[in-house]
Amino acid sequence: MSSAKRGAAQVSVVWVITFGVIALASIFFGYIAQDDKAIMVTERDSAVAEMADSDAKFEGAQDARREVSRVLGFYDTTSADIDSNVDTAKAALESFKDTFSEAGDLEGNFQAVLPIAERMYRSKVAELSELQSTITRQQGEIDTVKTQRDNDLRAKDEEITRLSNQLRDEQANASEREDELQRRLAQASGQADDLDQRVRQLQRDMDVLGRDKDREIAMLRGRLTEQGEKLAFLRPAARELPDARIVSVSSELGLAWIDIGANQRLARGVGFKIQSGKPGAQEVKAIAEVTQVMADMAEIQISGLVDPFDPVVPGDVLINELYDPTGERNAVLIGRFSGSYDEGQLRALLGRMGINVQDSLSLTTDYAIVGSEVYVDEFGDAYEEPVDPSNLPIYSEAVAQGCKVIPIAQVREYFKF
Repeated sequence: MSSAKRGAAQVSVVWVITFGVIALASIFFGYIAQDDKAIMVTERDSAVAEMADSDAKFEGAQDARREVSRVLGFYDTTSADIDSNVDTAKAALESFKDTFSEAGDLEGNFQAVLPIAERMYRSKVAELSELQSTITRQQGEIDTVKTQRDNDLRAKDEEITRLSNQLRDEQANASEREDELQRRLAQASGQADDLDQRVRQLQRDMDVLGRDKDREIAMLRGRLTEQGEKLAFLRPAARELPDARIVSVSSELGLAWIDIGANQRLARGVGFKIQSGKPGAQEVKAIAEVTQVMADMAEIQISGLVDPFDPVVPGDVLINELYDPTGERNAVLIGRFSGSYDEGQLRALLGRMGINVQDSLSLTTDYAIVGSEVYVDEFGDAYEEPVDPSNLPIYSEAVAQGCKVIPIAQVREYFKF
């Protein structure tokens, strides 16, 4: 029993000691934990203080950044956070450098370019001030010109008023003069009627005299025709002999040579009809034109061959009714001449042939060259209708006188115009 009690007492002591050790350990660890807590609280308080200081500094930096953004700009005005966009600011700075050449070489920021902008602004302000002065001066000049213009307009209006009054006076005087002229016109009209009656009477008298003269002229023409027929035997008959003969022919070249030349008054450009040299032959074989002239012979160009089987050969003869190698001949022009040759050129052409063109028909006239219809008479007065040359008095007189009538078309055949 005692052993059991001793054993139980020993166990209790062990537990007491154990609990005591545990209590001491708890107290020790509690003390240590209490020190660590105090240290941690101190560190926490220090960290909170540092955080509060950092927050204060951050807020200060944020305020400074916002203030810089407000000054610099380039931020989103719709956002509550004022924060300049760096890329936008850089782009604006580069644009400024590109726009203003003076700032183009700077590598700085807005602080570097602002003085340049200020200097340029002041320069522009000075220029604007100078321009404003110029505008003010020119405005003064314009005002002076306007004043002068207004004065001129007033002077013009006064002159117009004066001229209008003068015009009214002149119109009144003109009306009086018109009345006077009307009275004179009435008197002159009466005198004109008297003169018209006298003119009609004179016209009737002239018509009577004209008819008498026409009858007298008709009688004289009849007598002239009669005398011409009586004297016809005195005029030389038309030549029937050929003017030249062909002495040589070149069929390949279309050329031939004849037995007359410059000594027979032959000229280049004169044309001939070629006929056979056989007796009694009258048909025209071809046309010849003189191309070269020597002393006693000439070269001719052959054209218009009628029959290839009847070519031009030596011995054929040349005929031109206007060509005469000896005496002087006279011609008169009847009608109108125009086209390739006018009257002056035709006179010169006939002159080279030894034909003198007379201004009027005479007993020495040999040829009557007839042109185209005429539109005016010898006094320059226009006919009501064109008149054929054959209906002109000079044509009838030339025929009655026995002149050889040659149409202009036939002359063209001889001279190739």
